[in-house]
Amino acid sequence: MPTQKEELRLNTQQDMSSEDMYVLKELFTEYVSLYRLELNSGKYEILRLIANTNAKQIVGEEYRIFADYDEFTRRYAETFIPETEQEEFLDWHKCENLKKRLQEKERLTYYYHSVSKDGKDSYYEAYAVKGKTDGKNFYIFLGYRNVDGILYKEKAIQEQLQRALDEAKLSNEIIEAIAKSYQYISRIDISKNWFEEISNRAVENMNYKKSGEVTSGNRNACKKLVAEEYQEAFLKFADITTLPVRMKNEETIVMEYQMKDGNWHKLRFIEKKRDKDGNLTHVLCAIRSISDVKKKEQELLQQVAEARKDAALKSRFLSNMSHDIRTPINGIIGMTELADRYPDNPEMQKKCREKLLESARHLVSMVNDILDMNKLETEQFVENDIPFNLAVVLNRVNTDQQMQAGKKRLIMLWTGKNRS
Repeated sequence: MPTQKEELRLNTQQDMSSEDMYVLKELFTEYVSLYRLELNSGKYEILRLIANTNAKQIVGEEYRIFADYDEFTRRYAETFIPETEQEEFLDWHKCENLKKRLQEKERLTYYYHSVSKDGKDSYYEAYAVKGKTDGKNFYIFLGYRNVDGILYKEKAIQEQLQRALDEAKLSNEIIEAIAKSYQYISRIDISKNWFEEISNRAVENMNYKKSGEVTSGNRNACKKLVAEEYQEAFLKFADITTLPVRMKNEETIVMEYQMKDGNWHKLRFIEKKRDKDGNLTHVLCAIRSISDVKKKEQELLQQVAEARKDAALKSRFLSNMSHDIRTPINGIIGMTELADRYPDNPEMQKKCREKLLESARHLVSMVNDILDMNKLETEQFVENDIPFNLAVVLNRVNTDQQMQAGKKRLIMLWTGKNRS
């Protein structure tokens, strides 16, 4: 409320119109200082000026009036406005400039920074309203009020908005990073059962809806696209009603499944937001094709299976070979013993030498087979077509077996024609 002295000042303005008086009354209680200016001459009247203001320190208790308002604002700027901001302050307050602006507008607002003599920072709003004008005079009302509280509140709001902007920026950066690895990404509001597509770099293979209900969307996509043997597991994994429980202590969960077209996909849910109690409320749904990875896995598994098969064959071959190699060795031993029994029988000696030679050749052949096996493993083996007489081979085998049978006093019968 205005003081008695201020009321007196207000009531002595006999040259004001009723419209000016209305404007003045509206401004009087709002502003710590209030002036009436005539912009053509620069003359001004102090209508209100409360104590403990910077302007009051300049005009003093007697309300000193300067030559014009430009001089008054210049003195104020030199005393209370930071040097780097003085030019802008004086430009706005210059009577000539105020007149130009108010010829096009009814009111003007300007904010400035003021520093008291004891170094305290304050912020003020200057508010200019056009008053009575005619060909000779151009009156305005100019009020000032402290806006520290408003600015602090706005600053707090701006800081809050900046934090939200930084969080959103970080969130977008995370999503962009994920999008480089995943062909499809959507965000899901669990409580609303709603999803919205963020990016889709594989529309041909992942032609999903842009947004919609999660549950029905999952059912439709599963029935249409997911291979039958994976449908049950897919629906169970994609059930968002159980996600908060399944992800209570997890930031992400993942599943692999096959599509009806044979391709493989990986579906990952990633924590996006939790409420104050730590319950999951929002997630990112990220899908990417892993068909190439699966193909390589299958190739590796096949290679492992083939390697195991080859190892088993080699083991069986060596096992058989260790048994078969005894045959020519036993033949050599048997012929040697037989030759010792008939030292004076040239015919028997000749026959024994022939059999010894056959057994030795057979043994060499088996050793060569083992060496050829090693060449096969190192891919150094060269196949050769060698003609042979099966009857001769069988006859050699039969001879070795007959010698073994004789040592055990057994009779071995051979049926067939000997073409050796």
